[in-house]
Amino acid sequence: MIQRIQTVYLFISIICLSVVTSGVSILNFKSEDGTMILSSFGLEEFDSTFKSIKLISYPYFISTLMLTVLCLLTILSYKNLKNQLKLIRIILMIYVFLIVGLLFFAFMANFSLTESGVFPKLGLGFYLFLVGFPLVFLANLGVKKDKNLLDSVNRLR
Repeated sequence: MIQRIQTVYLFISIICLSVVTSGVSILNFKSEDGTMILSSFGLEEFDSTFKSIKLISYPYFISTLMLTVLCLLTILSYKNLKNQLKLIRIILMIYVFLIVGLLFFAFMANFSLTESGVFPKLGLGFYLFLVGFPLVFLANLGVKKDKNLLDSVNRLR
């Protein structure tokens, strides 16, 4: 299980998703009046003294936690390659949906807040979230390679 390269890719992806789930900032919007920080818990607004004003919840925490659990289930289903391929495809679809959602949110927030002098900045969580996507894709390629290898061995029998 551990010796397969796709397990290493999925494990690194789990680590990146766990850090994002812990509340690292994904997007920051700084203005003269205060700061707005988007983390996996939601969009939190702070005043100039960095005192929390309000929190608007978004389902990023649930989705990143779900991705982490699906990656762990994919690692644990190493004996059933068809099941592993299905799980990885589901993870990839959810990942694409969330990345597009984050980019759309960043673009729309930047577009709607540019009049008030807000300057957007990408946080560490955004980059860690993006690092996990190619790792899951590489794990998908590794599972396909193993499946093709097992199919060719079964043809020789």
